[in-house]
Parts: sequence; C-alpha cells; structure tokens
Amino acid sequence: MSVLVIAEHDNAALKSATLHTIAAAEKLGKDIHVLVAGHDANAVATAAASIPGVTKVLRANAHYLAQPTAENVARGIYRPLARPLFIYVNAKRVERPDVKAFARYFVRKARELAGDSGSVPMMGMAYTLAEQRLEKMAIGTMFKAPNAAELGVEYLLTQ
Repeated sequence: MSVLVIAEHDNAALKSATLHTIAAAEKLGKDIHVLVAGHDANAVATAAASIPGVTKVLRANAHYLAQPTAENVARGIYRPLARPLFIYVNAKRVERPDVKAFARYFVRKARELAGDSGSVPMMGMAYTLAEQRLEKMAIGTMFKAPNAAELGVEYLLTQ
C-alpha cells in the first residue's frame, strides 16, 4: 500500500503544506506517491521527485488545470467556467440620455470595477469593442452559438 499526497503549488514551487504532509507520510513507512496537477507544472514535478521518501510522482498536465490568473486568462490558457458579465439594456430604454450615459459609464469603468471586485477583467480590445457595440445600438446576445465560450469575447463582439 502507498500514500498519495496531492501537491499544493503555484506552478513554480511546492507549498510548505505539501512538504509537511510528505514528512508526516514518511512516518507511516509506506511508499509515497505525489500527484502534481496543473498546467506546465514540470518544475514542481521535478522538485517533488527530488524530495527524500517520494517514490513516485504522478502528473496531471492539462490547460484546464491552469491557475485562474489574469495572465493565464489573457494567454487563453485558463478559460473561466462562466461567461463574461455584461450589462443588458432594453433597446427602447437606451434611447433615453440617462440610460445611455449609465451604460457608457458601466462599459468604460467595467475593467477597473472587475479588478476591484476580485473578478478577472476582459483582455485586449474587449471593452473598446463593447463600447462600439453600444454606440451602434447592436441588440441581442452574442452567445447564440453553441461554442460561443470557445470563440472568445473579442471575436464575439465583432459579430
């Protein structure tokens, strides 16, 4: 029988909790297997293999295991499970100056507000394209296609 330790890491280094768990597992006198799950976490797997007492390192390497950072979102490695948050405005009501002014404010401040709330802001030209869509009074959802989440927000905003 062996002990499985699931590695906690940041894709660059093992966290101390993993090292403590491995030390505790050594006291059981069993083979220690370490699972390193992540995207491009090869350095972590190499580090885990060099720890005394570790007899086997298992790797789960996939893009969907990437850390949910703004950088990984921008690179297209991490794709959030939910679609981007948008403001939906009634086409008739947006003709009112106060409603249109609020919608413009929202689109212009959305990147900053997303970051302040702990969400990951959309990247690239997405906010500029969203504002252009508002100015053109484009109505309807962009998410009709079954694979809309895979197409990317910037592409959808141009359709």
